[in-house]
Amino acid sequence: MDRLDAIGGVISAAGLSKWINGSTREPSRLRKVDAGLKTAFEIEHSLNLFDDDVGVMEFGELLGLTRSRCQYAIDMLAGSLGPTFSTFSHDPQIARDLMRRFGGLYAIYRLERNQQVEAHTGQPTALLCATLAIRYRLPGSKRFSKGLNRVRCKLTLPDYLEAGRPLDYDGYITARVAGGVFQMLFEHRTYSERDLISITTDGPKTGQALYPDKRFMLGTMTGMTQENAPKPMIWPVVIEHLADLPHFDAMREGDDPERERRFNEEQLRLRPVNEVDPWIWTEMENAAAFSSVVPPKVEES
Repeated sequence: MDRLDAIGGVISAAGLSKWINGSTREPSRLRKVDAGLKTAFEIEHSLNLFDDDVGVMEFGELLGLTRSRCQYAIDMLAGSLGPTFSTFSHDPQIARDLMRRFGGLYAIYRLERNQQVEAHTGQPTALLCATLAIRYRLPGSKRFSKGLNRVRCKLTLPDYLEAGRPLDYDGYITARVAGGVFQMLFEHRTYSERDLISITTDGPKTGQALYPDKRFMLGTMTGMTQENAPKPMIWPVVIEHLADLPHFDAMREGDDPERERRFNEEQLRLRPVNEVDPWIWTEMENAAAFSSVVPPKVEES
């Protein structure tokens, strides 16, 4: 008996499709599916695989999937179930061009100045380092944007109110819009109805005379502050490209399927201002001019 036969013996393709789209399954049926999967994939696990204590990534790993493939499957499913603003849905060729221009892993730098920063770092101002992954093209939902593509983005911020727990935001990027800029819109993975972040940028810059090895963007970030009483804020930001991130189907032997997670672990933090590279200060001023937002003043140490 192969794996498909073992799974098909406990749940049909139609039943699986209905389940994915929200129909409930009785506990007895879940136990049968659990047993079938464990037999088919030779899994030894004390918990029912559909128990809430078994996370999606753990479930995928038990089935022999990499984190990247699990991530892609989740994004495909989430994108197929609901509408997206039409400005984020593109002709496939436009989406391919966006990926060629923007795809990869980025560090986002913005200056933070509030009481929580001072309590956390001992300094009134710090540089918040967030991460941005512009991942891959996804097909539009069959109901709302059939035949179109969206470019999937993931934004992660360090949470310095609760250290060690990053803030995850899911979003998409537009093609160039009025004013010659590109826009990204993100919603918090848990509190989507009240925690949105937007980023506006004029696109990647390369070959600058002062630092020809840098690839970066200047932009504006709009969102809520990390304070006990959060308020809306606009920040000028510098967005530095640090790594390519191939679509999982294009990953070569030796590529790290955990690359994005490792990248976040390395980058997410508040950095003291005296540790910030000088070029970031220069471009922060340029980002302020782009956005017409004045960054917090940093006192000379």
